Order: sequence, then C-alpha cells, then structure tokens
Amino acid sequence: MRWASCRCWLVKNVFWPRLSLHLDYAGEPDFLDRYSQLLRSMGCSDSDILEAFSFAATEHNRRKESELDSIRNKLYNLRVCKSFRPDSFILLEEDFTDEFIRLRQLFKSDSTAPSGFPTVLEKVNGLDDVYRFPLFTTQCVERLNRILDQIDEHGFLRSRPNTMNHAGLLLSEVPGSQSKVIDSDSVDCGGADIDLMTSLLGCGMRWILDGIFPDFRNRLDSYRVFTVEYSNPAGDTEKDFDLQAHYDNSEVTLNLCLRISPAVVGNGGELFFRPAAGISINEGTPGEQLDSLLLDHRPGWVVIHRGNHVHGVLPFRSSQACSRRSLIVWLRSSWHRAKQCPRCFSTPQLVPTKVWYRGEFVDCNKLPSEAVNNGGFVRVGFGDGFLLPRTTEFCSTI
Repeated sequence: MRWASCRCWLVKNVFWPRLSLHLDYAGEPDFLDRYSQLLRSMGCSDSDILEAFSFAATEHNRRKESELDSIRNKLYNLRVCKSFRPDSFILLEEDFTDEFIRLRQLFKSDSTAPSGFPTVLEKVNGLDDVYRFPLFTTQCVERLNRILDQIDEHGFLRSRPNTMNHAGLLLSEVPGSQSKVIDSDSVDCGGADIDLMTSLLGCGMRWILDGIFPDFRNRLDSYRVFTVEYSNPAGDTEKDFDLQAHYDNSEVTLNLCLRISPAVVGNGGELFFRPAAGISINEGTPGEQLDSLLLDHRPGWVVIHRGNHVHGVLPFRSSQACSRRSLIVWLRSSWHRAKQCPRCFSTPQLVPTKVWYRGEFVDCNKLPSEAVNNGGFVRVGFGDGFLLPRTTEFCSTI
C-alpha cells in the first residue's frame, strides 16, 4: 500500500464559520501576525482574534488525531455490526436508472461526444462542466436510506465527513464485504466505500466520467465517500444548516441526493455554483452572491462537477422542519496530485496513511506482504489520494 496525505492537511484551510473565513494555522505568533490586521478590518476585537486562534488551534489538534480516530471508529463498528450485512453497499444492475444505462452504452461505444449526449446528460446552463442525470432508481434510494438509518440505530461511531460539515458518515468507517475474522481479530482491508465505488465504477460510471472529463481519463484512482445531513432550526439541530462557499478536495465530485423532506421546489437548501473559476473562497457572503446559479435537489439524481468549482449549499427557507441527506463522492487522481497539492498548491509533502495491524497503528507502506495479500489489517480510505514513490518494499497500490 502506498497511499498518503500531504502534510499541509494539519495547517491549511481551517474554516471559521463565524466570519465564513478559511484560515491557516502554524502556531500563535504566526497566526496573530498573519491575521490580526485582517480580522480587525472586519470588525473583530482582540478577544475575537483570540477566539479565532483558539478555534484554529482546536481544529489543528483534531486533525492530528483524525486518521487514528477514524481507524478506532472502524474497529468499534466492526464489533457492533454483527446484524449488519457487510455487502449492503454493493450496487447491482437493477439499482440503476434506464437513463444511466443508456448513457453508459453511449459512452462505452463513443467515449468522446456520443450522439444523444445533450438529451441524456443534462449540462447545466451557465456553468462549465456541471452535469446531472438520474442515477439510482427509487427502490435503490429507499434501500440505501434504510441501510443508513440502520447504521444510525446501531450506534456506529463516526467522524466528521469533512472539515466544513459536521453531520454525516464516512463510508470508509463502515465495514464492507472484505471484513472477516483472522485469529479471532476482526479485520477489514476494504470498507463500504470500496464496495459502493467498485460496483458503481464497474457498472459504467467510469466510462461516463472518462467521456465528460477526458483530462482525467483512466486517472481517477481513489476516492472519499461520505454522507451529509442538512436541516433547519425547526428540524434536527445536530445537522448542518448550510454550507459556505468552498471548493472540494477532489478532481471530480459526485453529489447525489438521497432524501429531501418536504420535497417542495423553492423551499431552500439548493446547491449554488459560482459561474466563474478563480474566485477566492473568502470573497463575500455566498448566500448573497447574485451571480450564483442554483440547483434544486432531486432524490436519485447525481450532480457531477469539477472539484475546484466553487459551490455551497443555501439554508432552508421554510419555518417548518426540513431535512436532506446526500451522498458525496470525491474522486481523486494521484497522477495529477503528484505535481501539486490542491490544498497548499505546492509540491506535496507526503505522509503515509496509517492502518491497524496486529494491535497497533503502522504506516501503510510498512505492512508485510503477507498482510497485504490476505487482507489481515484494518484500513480507512486512501489518505488524500497521493501515492508514495514506488520502491521494492511496497507491495501493492490498494
């Protein structure tokens, strides 16, 4: 295994929701020197500046432990999932809509610009490289929601899905079809994320992505899969209310609505996209961006866009209880990331991902070949989608 993260993960892009700012953290002197003048110009007092520093420091400390916490969560979930089917997230042919099957056939036969492309695949007007189409059948959406509700009932431990959302589930922390018991120890060298994505890509999504984004053809080799949950103050206050403008840590993002209640157009909660690339994520208040384009949510429909396209989620406008659950996939390319980290925009400083092996945390590239071959370890995801250089000690990619 050779998966890695960039060291900048510990210090870059700390989102402070109070002012919707993305901050960097490198200790108190650096933070105060870098941000005091900016924050004062935004009306912050000295105590506010210290609050911002404290927030960034807390997030820095959380990130230092986040990978190990994810593995601990999965170890716990392996113990409590006895009545949970580990193959629950494997997708079957009958889970896909006729539109997806037609689109798959078109791109399989002509990977560039198949006839019928405009009618089968909706390209969102006014936006570059933003597409949507119905992916999952109603029955598939209902099944996935039942599984996710069951996970809630089982009390699975979970981490934050990303640095901006609080409510949701990392599918890499959910045991998958490769989970098993070796010498009385529960192990899982895969996960629900690998089950879902292996079946999704294998059933034809890879052809579609190659056709839509030819610059990533055969280059998307890892992913981060998670759910997000939104509500409003009249609903579940433990869920997120909105999502400020941001770009994803991905080359390509799939955003699939699984549930929205009530399903009323104009009720708020829409996805918004800024039409132009290169706009700072710290510019303005996203909900007030008059030039943003809005997309409503349709259960079973997937929205596909480049990860660096600035976007967000508006709050629900209704006073009645509202909620939404979406499945998000961040697809990544180690080939592209080897040149530049999308977070720090520098040559990545690689840190091997950790795995659990025989009662301890070890660097993934230190796993013995026997463990790699028999799957006798516990992993959570692919780091940030970087690959360590290949040497004779590395046994395999996945």
